[in-house]
Amino acid sequence: MSVSPLLKLALKAGALSLVGALIVAISGCSRNSSSPSASQNQAANTTASVSKSTTIVGTPEKGKQLFADNCTTCHGTQGQGVSHLGADLQTSRFVASSTDAQLVAFIEQGRSADDPVNTMHVAMPPKGGNPALTTQNLYDIVAFIRQIQKTHAEGR
Repeated sequence: MSVSPLLKLALKAGALSLVGALIVAISGCSRNSSSPSASQNQAANTTASVSKSTTIVGTPEKGKQLFADNCTTCHGTQGQGVSHLGADLQTSRFVASSTDAQLVAFIEQGRSADDPVNTMHVAMPPKGGNPALTTQNLYDIVAFIRQIQKTHAEGR
């Protein structure tokens, strides 16, 4: 997939968060399910092919800002989900049962609107609609989501 000249210009101009929000708002997000979908299975298979000697660790503090810039339109400011747009990440069984690498692979791929477990039939674009996100950025976002789930489970 190529990046449009307009998006390249916006990225250079520092308008990434606005452009990312617009892309996500236009593209939409989907609700997670506890049942694995074809895209989840493919993400898991992709993860299995990654060298076990490569370990990437995410930083929740960096992930918090990346989440705010890229994920809140569909998943809410604290991962609580937005009705008809994005899943509640605070209580998602899919998130809780997946490894960090599996979640990163899932986010990299996204989920199509016609995925059998996509009950809202709204797509989650690859990388949440922001092709500029790096693998490290995604691990940072996942680390923040883990923190959200832990905080929610502890009742804070």
